Amino acid sequence: MRKRYVCILVILPWLIAATTVAPNFMKIWDGTDVVQVNSDGQMHVVMEGKIDSNNSTETPLGGGAVFTGTATDILAFSGISILVGSDVAGTLAVQYGPDGADWHAGESYTIDAGADKFFTPPIQSAYYRLVYTNGGAGQSTFYIHAVLKRQAIKWSGHNIEDPIVDDDDAELVKAVITGKKASGAYDNVSLTNGGNMKASLEELESGISSNSNSQLNVTQFSSDGNEGMQLQDESGTAYGVKHVGNKPRVSSMDYLYDIAEGNIGDHLALNKFGHNETVGATWETIWTASNVYPYMTVADQLEVLSDDADDDDTDTGAWTVNISGLDGNWDEANETITMDGATPVTTTGSYIRVFRAKVVTAGTSGVNEGTITIRDQDTDVSRAEIDEEIGQTLMAVWTVPDGYTFYMSSWYAGSAVSKALDVGVFVRDNAVSDASWQNKQLINFSDTTFKNDLEMPIMFTERTDIEVRAKAGGGGGDMSAGFNGWYEL
Repeated sequence: MRKRYVCILVILPWLIAATTVAPNFMKIWDGTDVVQVNSDGQMHVVMEGKIDSNNSTETPLGGGAVFTGTATDILAFSGISILVGSDVAGTLAVQYGPDGADWHAGESYTIDAGADKFFTPPIQSAYYRLVYTNGGAGQSTFYIHAVLKRQAIKWSGHNIEDPIVDDDDAELVKAVITGKKASGAYDNVSLTNGGNMKASLEELESGISSNSNSQLNVTQFSSDGNEGMQLQDESGTAYGVKHVGNKPRVSSMDYLYDIAEGNIGDHLALNKFGHNETVGATWETIWTASNVYPYMTVADQLEVLSDDADDDDTDTGAWTVNISGLDGNWDEANETITMDGATPVTTTGSYIRVFRAKVVTAGTSGVNEGTITIRDQDTDVSRAEIDEEIGQTLMAVWTVPDGYTFYMSSWYAGSAVSKALDVGVFVRDNAVSDASWQNKQLINFSDTTFKNDLEMPIMFTERTDIEVRAKAGGGGGDMSAGFNGWYEL
């Protein structure tokens, strides 16, 4: 049998190849080197990357200067690898475009001073370039090394102990976590409605529970944070739990009692009580004066004086008086003034509401010996009065401070006069322009005591005026009344 020999010429884009030879064999070479084939007959192919000199530099930049690379065709590549470092902080931007002339914003990275950063932005268009903007100071050290890869590359590596920051490269992966149950079946892990992963302590490991999984063992929290459980509020601030004998205190007392004891933060108890000994035939506020309480319309300083000269800090009557109300911003305010008998003493602060005053210190009599009046500095209108020897105002009047909400839990009234009496809770919301007074509770009685414990507390918003009013058939009524509750932020 006669042997045949064939010669084939093959031209490839990256080499000149020719063959020569024996049957079933082909030889490819460029005139110098022969293409390598392994023992399994597989050709050795190298997908060689390329240093992109268009977008690489080691020339330091001046303060605020910008390095702008040159357009590079990247259609023949699968990825871009960028190493950048500078001794001055700056920003690196990757721009893409279809023709090397029109550019569109791609990825942007913050480069910290003195920290090498490695990025692998994806191929987004036919051309790309790098733009680096330096910080305010001139650089001593600066480099950008850009390499174009022909094969798929790994996203930026990251050491486990290194913190993750927003500028780190990341690959988005969505997955479902599935677990195997004791029965052998698999179930997907569920989330709560709030997006949190559900957790269960129904099967505890040995050492975690000491009584057949009915309770979880928790060690005391140590200050070094190495063990134990710590409670934190929604902002992450740790807070303590009241305890007795290292057992957490769980309150079984009434909610209002807890508020009164100060056990609930930002909740303040309120008890307002007043007296009107000459209730007329038309509506009057339950306070010392026999009229509808005159509210202030603008904040003003107050004057405090007595109709008895002995209410003086050098005499036998009242020495100091504390005033409580709201300032011009409707925030709670109070101050203590020193009495000077019948001579008016002006407050330091200005008030738009006054709803309580009390004698704090007194001389040998131990009380205020005359009627103390708190009035406007400009109009002399009485805003609060302390009756002789009573020691504090009696006024069922109050206004919700700015930022607070008030919850009325009960209100009451009583009279020893045999008169037909109407009594009720009246409110006015000052957040509404030209707001009207409204009645919220009303009762009729005579010669008795009434108390209404509200099963559902009534809520009043900030800047709402609240008072108890009454009227007596034919006039001549004598009534005490008030209300209770709490206000909270």
